[in-house]
Amino acid sequence: MFWNSVTHPPPVMAALEAAYQAHAPELLSNNVALGTLPDLTGPDPDATAAAGQFGEPADHRYAWDRTYTPEQLIDELPTHSIHRPLTPARLASLLTAIETGLAEIGTFTTRIQTTA
Repeated sequence: MFWNSVTHPPPVMAALEAAYQAHAPELLSNNVALGTLPDLTGPDPDATAAAGQFGEPADHRYAWDRTYTPEQLIDELPTHSIHRPLTPARLASLLTAIETGLAEIGTFTTRIQTTA
């Protein structure tokens, strides 16, 4: 099992939060793309052992940076399943608001931690 958690720079996070608050406030929490998931500490060793299908679990963490243009982030966001409940019109409004908010910021670097 593996997952990523992100930490956007404060100005980027502020722009994202404003857009989500205005267009999809129900998606502000537990959102991988925003980095608002609860702290995930790794596989549940008891559940893994109970399955009887896996070896001893290990917890590895890898921190890395990714540079985004606003366009790249906007292209990536709809691929996150949390957006599935949005109608096409609401998703378009959200992405337009994000685009507007990120326009003045330009290219930015996000810290990503992969936990495996």
